[in-house]
Amino acid sequence: MESIASEKLKKLINTLNSRTQWNSASVVGVVEEMRIDEKDIYLYQQYTHDPKLSYGRKQIYANELYQIYLMSWNPGDATAIHDHGKTGWGCVQFLGELEHREYLIETNCLKLKEKDTILKDVIVPIDKDLIHLMSNAEEERVCSLHIYGNNNECVEDKKASIYQPEFKRKVITSGTAYLNMDDNEVFSTGEMPDMSEEDYNDYLKLITPFYERIGKNI
Repeated sequence: MESIASEKLKKLINTLNSRTQWNSASVVGVVEEMRIDEKDIYLYQQYTHDPKLSYGRKQIYANELYQIYLMSWNPGDATAIHDHGKTGWGCVQFLGELEHREYLIETNCLKLKEKDTILKDVIVPIDKDLIHLMSNAEEERVCSLHIYGNNNECVEDKKASIYQPEFKRKVITSGTAYLNMDDNEVFSTGEMPDMSEEDYNDYLKLITPFYERIGKNI
């Protein structure tokens, strides 16, 4: 861990390494205690990510049970709608204000479940049942800290489902949730569930700034 510059991040990693069984609620509690802020993560910021990628993604630490990433969001950056594969526990700490959408699949229809603006320092739990989208609809750059873990299986083996209503397809990836991802990121392609016009328009509003930036019509 010599490459981890922040003492708070070192403490977080040491705490997570101190036991092999976690759940999302207990990890949220640990992250709350750490009070990680921008000065702890600035070395991992990826605001200069390739403009064709829809957000920045930097791994801070990983072992066989969990991974820690910093995601960096320029104005207009967004994820696709996605789940987290075999992730059994985890959380996201928002280090700035981001739009958040949570979805569910019901009778082969992808439905908007919750629509929120998540404020700075809020921590949201993650598990394998979460289907969501994050986007930066503001004019300021922001970051978010992500932890993904699994007590029973190697978390690196996880494959994520990505829902792309603008392309009318569902894809399986190695874990990234970029919009407009390259085909070499895609393991397989399937049928996109139905989506209401209202939910699709809400989704379109969040992702359009990214596609405008890369000059692609959708």
